[in-house]
Amino acid sequence: MAKPAFKPNKVRPSKDLALAIARGEPLPEERDLSSSHAQPEAVVPTIAPIKKKSVKAGKTVSLNMQVSQATWQAISYKSIEEGISRKLLIMQVLQAAGIDVDAADLAGFTKGKSNE
Repeated sequence: MAKPAFKPNKVRPSKDLALAIARGEPLPEERDLSSSHAQPEAVVPTIAPIKKKSVKAGKTVSLNMQVSQATWQAISYKSIEEGISRKLLIMQVLQAAGIDVDAADLAGFTKGKSNE
């Protein structure tokens, strides 16, 4: 059996209501509220605090991001100037921005030297 092209149970808005919606005018229910002296209370949504999960030490994950070639070159030049790897430079910047960076990520290798 074929489905009907429209849902017959759904009540369609009147022409006046549809035009009011299209024009951005207040709906009839809103008009009634605005004419009364009692103002509706504003509902302020609450956000639950973020719970930090404990992470096993030593587990690593990959961080992959796309940046422009100019940004990549600027990071490369700065890391050469500092004598550190790009990763270590980025980790130091993240730490300076207030991010908790794991000590293992800050114990990077300097260029040409091993971390002994």
